[in-house]
Order: sequence, then C-alpha cells, then structure tokens
Amino acid sequence: MLRSISHTVRWLTVGFFVVLLSVAGLAAGRHMGKDVPAAVALEPPAFLYDDDLQADAVGQKIQDEAGIAAYYKAPNTLNLELIRPLFNSIELESADYILGSVSVPNYQEHYDVHVYVRRDGWIMAYYLSSAPSMN
Repeated sequence: MLRSISHTVRWLTVGFFVVLLSVAGLAAGRHMGKDVPAAVALEPPAFLYDDDLQADAVGQKIQDEAGIAAYYKAPNTLNLELIRPLFNSIELESADYILGSVSVPNYQEHYDVHVYVRRDGWIMAYYLSSAPSMN
C-alpha cells in the first residue's frame, strides 16, 4: 500500500508536468504567427479556499511558500497512518492532514518535494516558489 501511494505521488508529479508541457505546446502552436502571446492559465485547487484550511496554519504556509504544484482528489478517504512513513520530514500535522517533505527517487535531498495530504482524499505536491526553476 505504501509503495502504491509513493508510486501515485511520483506519477502525479510527472503527469502534471507532461500535461502542462502539452497544453503549453498546443497554446503556442495555435498562436504561431500571431501577435497574441501563448499562455496557460493556472488556478489553485478548490481546497485552498476551504474556510477550515484558511483558518489553519497549513493554509497560510501553503499560500506563502508553494510554487509549481500538482494536486489530485482521491475518490475515497486516505489513512494518514499508512501515508506517514513516506515522509522524510513532517512540518505540520493534525488528525486531518500531513504536510512535509517526500524524497524524489534518484535525486538529491534538496530536490525533495513538499506534499500535503488530507484525510478527505486531497493530495498536493509542490516545490517552493523560491526554488530555482533550472539548475
């Protein structure tokens, strides 16, 4: 089960970037030869506007530090006790969520991704907005 969740987080991150690049490529292709710049409108996930999240420290932390992110809503509730061992470090935790760092296989520790997991099924993986986009 733990391997399955780790595999899901890894593929969510990869899938997000593939979709983002595909959409950006299509948008750029449509605007070739025109004066309209190509752009992809990104919106934060709906759970970031949840009143309970806004009142909690984790909501402010995500708003303050999240840069590029991928998110997913699982169709069922998540058992945080099974997910907890996947984290290298945990920054914030409650009975309803965990926010911390998860290793990215075959990468150094400074490439760890921040992951927010909620019992209700929301998973969000993100890099810090202060992180350089290319090394």
